[in-house]
Amino acid sequence: MTPDQHAHVKELFLKARELGTERREEFLRQQCGEDTDLFHEVTSLIKHDSADTILTRTDKPPFYPLQQVGRPPGRVLSRIESAAYRILRIVLGKRSSRWVAIAVALLLLAALAMWTHRGMKQSSQSIAASELQTILSADVTALELWIEEKKKDVRLWSSQPEIKQAVVELVEIAGAGGDANSLRSAPALENLRSELEQFDRIVGRPERDALISRDGLVLGAGEDEMVGFQLPAEIIAALVPVFQGQTLFLKPRPDPAFDSHADDLKQALLYVVAPITRDDSGRNEIVAAGAFGFPAEDEFSKILSVARQGQSGETYAFNHTGLLLNESRFDEQLRASGLLPQDPTSRSILRIEIRDPGGDRSKWKASSLEAAERPLTALAAKAIAAGRKASEREQQGVILQPYRNYRGAEVIGAWKWLPKYAMGVASEVEVQEQFAPLRYPLIAEWIRFGMLAGCVVLLLAAASWIVLLGRDVVEARRLGQYTLQEVIGKGGMGVVYRAQHALLQRPTAIKLLRPEAINDASMARFEREAQLASELTHPNTVDIFDFGRTPQGSFYCVMEYLQGRTLEDLVSTEGPLPANRVVNFLSQIAGSLQEAHQHGIVHRDIKPSNIMLCQQGGIPDFVKVLDFGLARPVHRSGDHDLTRPGLIAGTPPYVAPERITDPSIIDPRSDLYSFGAVGFYLLTGRNAFQAEKGEGLIQQIMTASPPAPSDVTSHEIPAELDRLVVRCLARDVEDRPASAHEVLITIAKINADLVHPAG
Repeated sequence: MTPDQHAHVKELFLKARELGTERREEFLRQQCGEDTDLFHEVTSLIKHDSADTILTRTDKPPFYPLQQVGRPPGRVLSRIESAAYRILRIVLGKRSSRWVAIAVALLLLAALAMWTHRGMKQSSQSIAASELQTILSADVTALELWIEEKKKDVRLWSSQPEIKQAVVELVEIAGAGGDANSLRSAPALENLRSELEQFDRIVGRPERDALISRDGLVLGAGEDEMVGFQLPAEIIAALVPVFQGQTLFLKPRPDPAFDSHADDLKQALLYVVAPITRDDSGRNEIVAAGAFGFPAEDEFSKILSVARQGQSGETYAFNHTGLLLNESRFDEQLRASGLLPQDPTSRSILRIEIRDPGGDRSKWKASSLEAAERPLTALAAKAIAAGRKASEREQQGVILQPYRNYRGAEVIGAWKWLPKYAMGVASEVEVQEQFAPLRYPLIAEWIRFGMLAGCVVLLLAAASWIVLLGRDVVEARRLGQYTLQEVIGKGGMGVVYRAQHALLQRPTAIKLLRPEAINDASMARFEREAQLASELTHPNTVDIFDFGRTPQGSFYCVMEYLQGRTLEDLVSTEGPLPANRVVNFLSQIAGSLQEAHQHGIVHRDIKPSNIMLCQQGGIPDFVKVLDFGLARPVHRSGDHDLTRPGLIAGTPPYVAPERITDPSIIDPRSDLYSFGAVGFYLLTGRNAFQAEKGEGLIQQIMTASPPAPSDVTSHEIPAELDRLVVRCLARDVEDRPASAHEVLITIAKINADLVHPAG
């Protein structure tokens, strides 16, 4: 039937149902004449009419029968059902094949479980690697900042005029052949020590300090014993960069670099050495080096514990031989396991080497090899070897394969070699602690696998039973005068079936509310959709024929069956559409909205997926506006918003700003905003706002001005059409067209210009 015929049937039905039985038949004979199809259509509607259809409402909710019946004449299984049944019959028809099917299913499930197990493990390892690298990066950054700060302090002290003057005097005394006693008694040394005390108050007192000449002679120091001490050639060679203008950081060493009494040294020291210049007649000649030694057990070790992972996590530094350069946080454990002397004052720094002890020393599993013969740990070996690489990328890495650390514990770790300081830094955590959270998910996964395997076996057994019984089960459902045939669509609230009229054999579409979605609010909303849509007769609005309830109380409505595709499908396939075609679509959509608004109905969910293109009466590109599930009357007392409380009804990219601010607003111009958003999508192939769904999209809709379609596409768009879309998308309601009628007038002018361009 055409839309006009549908309207005529509805008109006759409304008039005939008010008449008595005798007068009704006479009335229909007169009105229908020789049109028997029309007569049977109206009488069929009257026959199945209920007091609870869309046409009237009473307090008693009658229903149309929903029946389970046998296979009707001509009813066959769908192709998919037939193919599935044939496969089951072939696979499960014999006992041997049934066992094979069960075995294959279990193998596939086992493979799936192993794949899941592997994926979870890899994911956990990836997280562990990220955490280790983050911790290592934090500790290394803190260490480098601390070193640079120390260098800055020493350079600042070395640049003081008083220091330079005292240094020059001491250099001259040494150059004139002065001995240690001459240097110790020189007034310049007293001045120097006075300046050192001020320096100590500013940056903290160093454990050692020394003023060193170019030839390695200690010109001055805080202690008299060091004054006049001649440094060994190894240290002099290490200080060459200082006399070339650099400030050096010297990592902790196993021997005291600037101390003449090595046996008395109780602490491991690291040194910061800066050049000292003379300012004489504009010259900046470097005449000496100022060296300050700081205890490695203090700030250096603390810096490396800025961040650590869990209870067993540790970050430590080591040199090119694998010697530990900071104090371990496990000294007590090392003493208890024999890796350190039992003396409570013994320290791991510069004593422990990062070597594999051959077992977990906390469990008394030790290697028979001497300490020097034991191999470096996997991490230390990689890091030290990387020190010879030129690429920074090759000078760092992560080891996720468990290995034994210097305590003998199974760990994973991340490392980085710092060529600038000739040392490596590592961050490790015990495997047992790192992967402990994975244990229970893996157990749960295997339990789920067992349960799923049991379900599969039962399912195959049930399918085998069906095949053995040889029952060809077919379900046919009827709703009054309509026979349901197949599901053609599913939505958030309902399922749409293709159905057929029992008498006219006319295809229809029936929307049935999902059983799980049934509640007072959803039923009221579903009923409202049918009632509102039934008031509309515009040819571009989907036509509603009937409405009722099943025996279970579920609502359904019967509408015209449309064959075609949505505008969303069209644009996703063909991309942006030509302007003349878009104008055709927008004209039909605006016509549907105009009638709805004249009836006081706002759609509230205009979007490309709710607009169908079909061929109607031989006319291609015929638009049908669907889904009035969110529609509301503009003025109706006692009407409440039946969408979910606190949520915005509609689809975010097409919802007007004022409805985001206040979802209760019912204004026809909100539909015009959605109309403009649809026009933008058709012309450009994208939405007006490109943010992801959520707060970002809402923020853009509320605050940003959308671009004109012509700004985001190379397709030619008439200026007037461009302006219309922008006007419809205006944030301020008053800046939009006043009505759908005004939009129709504008579109008519645009269409006329397209058909008969000026000039």
